Amino acid sequence: MLILDDDQSILEMMKEVLSYSNYSVVTTQSSEEFFHIIKRDPPDILLVDYLLNGINGGEVCQRIKSLHTTKKVPVIIVSAYASQHDFISLYGCDDTISKPFGLDELLEKVEQCFNNKHQESFKD
Repeated sequence: MLILDDDQSILEMMKEVLSYSNYSVVTTQSSEEFFHIIKRDPPDILLVDYLLNGINGGEVCQRIKSLHTTKKVPVIIVSAYASQHDFISLYGCDDTISKPFGLDELLEKVEQCFNNKHQESFKD
């Protein structure tokens, strides 16, 4: 799993919670580094903050979904600004998490995307 957020405290909190739940988690505050990591080793799930420096999470999601190697990787956008329907219809993300969020919600959304991805891989 790869998480992109420009807030170090949020990155640390999400990494700790998800790692404790046995997920392998890599984090970055840089969208440039984010795309380098994806090219080297596409993760199972991506968590992307909506408000980033220089690019928004929706644009990141669109770019991920447009690439052949990453179009099936689930993307969860984390935001306090727009409705879930807007993100899913405009950017093609797989789910959203509204800020502020509870740790149970974070784990539930990640688990749901993880399970959906593996169910899809059995269909292919």
